[in-house]
Amino acid sequence: MKTAFELVAEFRDAQGKGASRRLRHANKVPAILYGGHRDPRALSLDHTKLLLLLDNERFYSTIINLKVGELNQAAILKDVQRHPAKNAIVHIDLQRVLDDEKIRITIPLHFRGEAGSPGVKKGGIVSHLRNEVEITCLPKDLPEFVEVDLSAVDLNQMLYLADLKVPAGVEIPELTHGRNPPIVSIHQRARPRNRKPGSCANRRQAQRQQRHRRRAQQGLRQRPSRPKPRRTPRSNANAPAAVQAAGESGPPCRGAARFSFFPGRTINMAGTPLQIVVGLGNPGPEHRLTRHNAGFWFVDALAYRHGVQFRAHARYQGEIAKVVVEGTELVLLKPQTYMNRSGLSIRALMDYIKAPVSAVLVVHDDLDLPCGVARLKLGGGHGGHNGLRDAITHCGADFWRLRLGVGHPGDKSQVIDYVLQRARPAEENAIVDAIDAGLDSLTVLLRDGAEKAMNRLHTRVSSD
Repeated sequence: MKTAFELVAEFRDAQGKGASRRLRHANKVPAILYGGHRDPRALSLDHTKLLLLLDNERFYSTIINLKVGELNQAAILKDVQRHPAKNAIVHIDLQRVLDDEKIRITIPLHFRGEAGSPGVKKGGIVSHLRNEVEITCLPKDLPEFVEVDLSAVDLNQMLYLADLKVPAGVEIPELTHGRNPPIVSIHQRARPRNRKPGSCANRRQAQRQQRHRRRAQQGLRQRPSRPKPRRTPRSNANAPAAVQAAGESGPPCRGAARFSFFPGRTINMAGTPLQIVVGLGNPGPEHRLTRHNAGFWFVDALAYRHGVQFRAHARYQGEIAKVVVEGTELVLLKPQTYMNRSGLSIRALMDYIKAPVSAVLVVHDDLDLPCGVARLKLGGGHGGHNGLRDAITHCGADFWRLRLGVGHPGDKSQVIDYVLQRARPAEENAIVDAIDAGLDSLTVLLRDGAEKAMNRLHTRVSSD
């Protein structure tokens, strides 16, 4: 049996929460090995070496040589439990592999031929509906990935699970159960319907757009048909009081600003076209006031300024709100997947509204900038930020970033505790000032383009 990785482990006898906690403090990861018609065994692994292996995509879909003392056991990785905020592994599950027994494992899909496909050449957009597939096979027949060829896919066509070309001896369980879901599609971007000039429908649409632009520019709230009591939105109440002050003065109206939303449509394309504004952070009351949630503060302040509130959507694994800024309809997103898995939520929303990665603005905290400083840029690396790392993994790197400085503790070993703590009052006020400047720069970005927005933001913040 061919193995690609070796994983050194030790048997452990002590079990339970306390024993597992002591292992993690000693830079170890508790693990369990089961299957193969034998009793489960508790193991411990080196955390640093395991993290290096988990960065390799092949580690998830190949046979692992598990070495415990003088014993060698073939195994596959079945589950990984990660810490919700830290770059740490909490627990892993391993399954024994026998030569003569089929294994069930999930392997990645690799897409090729996108640039040369007829659909993309005609202006289509590629939507990856699946990035992995579950297969069953003998260990000797296990492929590292399944390749999906898009070179012959035309516009408005889909490839389904049955279209995958898997090696001999490999089966897809979903197909045997009669399911054949789509895995990738190439489609045209949705456009507004063309109407004859002067028609009633065209006039109504122009009037709506004019009202949206006027309200967005003047900061007015749309009045509901019946008077309703004014109350603070529940989601925005989680932000600090200083963050709410970055929006309009006065509480927003509960039924206000229910703007119509059409996937993929932007009304004003004079500046930089955006469709999605993502604030990175961690859900839960224990995280809402921490430095790491500066991205949440920004989108909360933007929603408060326009009198809208966030609503949970299971489809996107997050909370969304919809606003109109400078005549451009934007979807605000707060992923509820925790920071390390933010890319899943962003990708789900991008695929649903058919938004390209260049139409996404991600707002996040930045240790390399002092408090009160904000910077805008397009593309780049993750700089050690786990939320950006996952967003790049699922969406690519060519999205807009608004970096909100939260300062650095001065010692690398204190970074995790630092970002997961609340800032001092002076620092928090400085972060809110940067958020206020970022809100103004977003308006300039949509109206006048990136160059003027960067000049205004970088000059204003650095001079404060």
